[in-house]
Amino acid sequence: MVGLEPSNSSVHGRGWHEQRGDLHTIAPQASERKSLTFTVIEGEAAIDGLIARRDALLG
Repeated sequence: MVGLEPSNSSVHGRGWHEQRGDLHTIAPQASERKSLTFTVIEGEAAIDGLIARRDALLG
């Protein structure tokens, strides 16, 4: 089982965004709509390709 929770910061954490001045907030009673897409990767070759792409992006 997997649980997902909304967040107003990235993996860097709320404090990091507060220091940078880019913490995302919404006004009281406001709402936002988000979407999330999952892609299933099957097979060792496809997984290895995804890992290589990740490594290239991260430098």
